[in-house]
Amino acid sequence: MDLDLKDLQKQIDTKEEREIVLRVGDVHYPYHDKRAVNLAFKFAQFLQPKVIILDEWIDFYALSKYNKDPSRKNDLQKDIDGTCVLLTWLRNMCPNTIMIMVESNHDKRLRTYLRTRAEELDNLRCLQFPELLRLNELNIEYRKSFIYKSFLWKHGSIIRKHSGMTAKGELEKEGMSGCSGHSHRLSLFFKTLRGGKFVWVESGCLCDTEDVEYIDGTADWLQGMSLVSFKKDSEHYYPAVVPIIDYEILWGKRTFTA
Repeated sequence: MDLDLKDLQKQIDTKEEREIVLRVGDVHYPYHDKRAVNLAFKFAQFLQPKVIILDEWIDFYALSKYNKDPSRKNDLQKDIDGTCVLLTWLRNMCPNTIMIMVESNHDKRLRTYLRTRAEELDNLRCLQFPELLRLNELNIEYRKSFIYKSFLWKHGSIIRKHSGMTAKGELEKEGMSGCSGHSHRLSLFFKTLRGGKFVWVESGCLCDTEDVEYIDGTADWLQGMSLVSFKKDSEHYYPAVVPIIDYEILWGKRTFTA
């Protein structure tokens, strides 16, 4: 059969509308990397995704049960205010995007502290996590997890030693395709079963990876994001990790820099 180059080119050039879900997470304010965060915001502004998944934007260092550096631990209001500023910037850059923040282990530090140290204040609306970060005002929904077209987003609870192994663990735990953070690594893990083809995505981080108080040596972390691009009116998707290397994102023929 002769190869029709013109027909082939038409197939290659076919453009379809996509619905993009972008995850921007593990910021850990005030231990975020400002350049990485700015770069992530540039990328989000360029994409204008249908949905942005947010998680673990504030570290809540002051509320941690672990040993703390006394010089760091008493800046809680400053940390909350700074996180709100970042969220406001992102909302202004993506005004029409659906934004969903999923619950994380660092978010739970607030609830744990109230229930163990100030039980009488636990039910005050002004001390609830969405209120402190002004999520309703910014039109950001707060959920434990989020499912879109049979694809799950969650913060994650599994940590394994190597990139990809955490993704494997999350897929085996959930039994469906999905995406998580928590490990601060980037990976795609694919699995084919009788019931279908599945993938789990590890989504990197936007926190400082060089000066990590509780790690001796090099943190095996990688800055970046992840996205899932869905065909409109279909559950067919394309998952991708978006690594930030030397404060650059290479995406197609574009280079984003910070």
